[in-house]
Amino acid sequence: MTLKIAIPHHVAFYADPYFAKADAALFGIDPWKITHGLLDEGATRLLDRFYVLPCAAVTFAMTVWACYSSDRAFSRRAVLAICLCWILLGNWAALLLSSAGPVYYEHFYGVPRFRELVAALPPDLIAVRTQAYLLENFGEPGFGKGISAMPSMHNALYLLLIWMIHDRFGNSWQLWLAILFEAVVFVASIHLGWHYAFDGIVAALLVPAVWFAAKWVERLPELRLGVGMPTKVAFQKVLH
Repeated sequence: MTLKIAIPHHVAFYADPYFAKADAALFGIDPWKITHGLLDEGATRLLDRFYVLPCAAVTFAMTVWACYSSDRAFSRRAVLAICLCWILLGNWAALLLSSAGPVYYEHFYGVPRFRELVAALPPDLIAVRTQAYLLENFGEPGFGKGISAMPSMHNALYLLLIWMIHDRFGNSWQLWLAILFEAVVFVASIHLGWHYAFDGIVAALLVPAVWFAAKWVERLPELRLGVGMPTKVAFQKVLH
């Protein structure tokens, strides 16, 4: 969270125009216009609530599952992958691709490209109130603060969950449920103005690399030597 808050101080937001243009080129129109053309206010409110409590519950559940799975090889790989997602994607990739997101476009760039999107969101939405809070406290330290759009960590985590479930259950109903969940998250992230479609697409490209890197690290014989040993002894074996 501290690193996220610091991102625009080290690399000022610059990438939003590129991602906005990429979205329009890929979809032929800004994708939020597609979702708002298909979904009414009731659906918007459902997505707004879905993006908070169910997502928080799933994030917590997947982390607990990763930590306490009886398959310890899977557990080590999954925990490492989750940590790498937060650090490499949530911090370093966000730093290199510094961007604020559609709802903040006019504030940081002075261009009203997404003014219609902002106006289309009911002011009492959790997303709208949170977005206002983040802007009011921009640059201030504290938990739950910081503005950063690329890549989308909501999408990254649930894409990782898909890989985790595929590893444990294969082509199962659990896998398809996870895919459906991530599809709704992807739509909600665009519909509520948090993200460009490319924020989720880039996450989809980076997460497999993270998952297979974690899998490779977990299989390193130097690390496997320390499995089941006291931490101090395990580190000594790795160092030697």
